[in-house]
Amino acid sequence: MSILDKQKLLTLSFDQQRQFPLVETGANFLKSMVHKRSISKRRNLLLFHLMYKNIKHNVNWSQVTGTFSHSCTLNMDPSLLHYSNELKDQELIIMKLVDEIRSYIKNIVVIYEYGKNRKLHWHILMHCDNTRDIQHLFKKQFGTRYGVICKRINPNPGETKKQNVHRMLEYFKKEEHNKTNAYMAMVKANQ
Repeated sequence: MSILDKQKLLTLSFDQQRQFPLVETGANFLKSMVHKRSISKRRNLLLFHLMYKNIKHNVNWSQVTGTFSHSCTLNMDPSLLHYSNELKDQELIIMKLVDEIRSYIKNIVVIYEYGKNRKLHWHILMHCDNTRDIQHLFKKQFGTRYGVICKRINPNPGETKKQNVHRMLEYFKKEEHNKTNAYMAMVKANQ
């Protein structure tokens, strides 16, 4: 029996002009498994690499300490060729970016949220001297059309900078998956 004959055995058709396979063919199934495994392997390697720079994944909020000077929101432009609204795809980009900006920052905390129409976006608090190069890297991956916004943290009237940062961190905890842990944060070496 040829490969084409085997593929026809896995096909159910009520319409003679169209044929939809009931299950993935062996080649497609193996290809998707290898792709999923390679994404998982890259993710784990990036997390392992970041860990040696004191940046950890799934950090309890009690370990998030230090000062922050800038707030960023990253909202990927859907017109980009590599656009995906999937966490597994965007988290690889975020991990690579955090690794690339590591030399510019003194502290960082990262979370993700789902906004209107379940659109994935990221919030970052970081301490750095200048965001120009960082913004350039962010815009290169997330696009310029929809939103890479990095701004210096300026307290509201009647509020200290520390109170402002505390309020922002409380805002970061509003979604269920962010309530107890930040997605990624820098922690002191002894923690």
